[in-house]
Amino acid sequence: MQEQSHISRRLDRAFAAPMFCLALLTLSFFATLIYLDDLEHDDFIVKCSLIGIAVLYPFFWIETFIHWMAGSRFLKQHVWFCILPITRIGCRDHVLGASIWLPGLGWGRVNKKFERKLARKFSVPMIAVALMVLPIIIVEFFYRDFVDRNLGWRVVMAMAEAFIWAAFTFEFVLMIKVVRAKIAYARKHWIDLAVILLPMLAFMRMMRLGSVGRINQLSRTAKVFRLRGLGMRLWRAFVALEIIEMLLYRNPELRLEKLEQKFELKMEEVSYLKEDIQRLRNRVAKRQAEAEATRVAEAEAGQANDIAPADLTAEEFAADET
Repeated sequence: MQEQSHISRRLDRAFAAPMFCLALLTLSFFATLIYLDDLEHDDFIVKCSLIGIAVLYPFFWIETFIHWMAGSRFLKQHVWFCILPITRIGCRDHVLGASIWLPGLGWGRVNKKFERKLARKFSVPMIAVALMVLPIIIVEFFYRDFVDRNLGWRVVMAMAEAFIWAAFTFEFVLMIKVVRAKIAYARKHWIDLAVILLPMLAFMRMMRLGSVGRINQLSRTAKVFRLRGLGMRLWRAFVALEIIEMLLYRNPELRLEKLEQKFELKMEEVSYLKEDIQRLRNRVAKRQAEAEATRVAEAEAGQANDIAPADLTAEEFAADET
């Protein structure tokens, strides 16, 4: 068992970087194929993308076979890698299945801290990527006829959209591999998921039906979702990262001063909360004391009523004796 773990660890280290790059390259080919396939006057890029995907696919099967020969216990994930190679991004290790490899970060153990770290690293770059949607929409709205007549501009626009789609897909695939509550994450980021799936749906329908009108409709819908996704990403950035402060207070001294001011305000809030808590405790204690006093008084009154008939009977008995 120890020897098998040692072999799996060595394979993970050997395959991590090259297979990550191949998965990323496959993602770029998929994006190019999805967004440039409807450019009927230029098939060179599309053909290159198809050839690239066909060449890269066997590498994922070979990796799966090698891990199978090494007796890895974590081969279920490779089923998806062989079907859709872009899911190779964020592959877990084959020893414990608890770590992933990323360029610049190396191997990292997947936990809540690692999830928050990735989310923060993705936020600002993905906002920049999402902002690229705006000039694309502006150009298509005001210069649509010019773009339709100029094949070069159409290629540029399609490549820009392909890059945006690839970036969204990369982030979503990686994060869904890291988070524990995968369904909850997909529900929370349903706009991102729509941005990813709508172009793929359009491409598959085009391959099946060749319906240009429906494809254009799906493409327009995908652009609308990208615009909504932009708004959601900006809002999440303002709430989660306070991006304005990140931009305005990059100086450590100013940032420190700002944090100290926030700390003082929070401490004032804490003192107010403590006063409210103490005041409520006093009120509760007073009510409990009053309720206890009432209960004691009622108990004493009940005892007096019980004793009175006995005393009266004793007096009557004494009078009778007299």
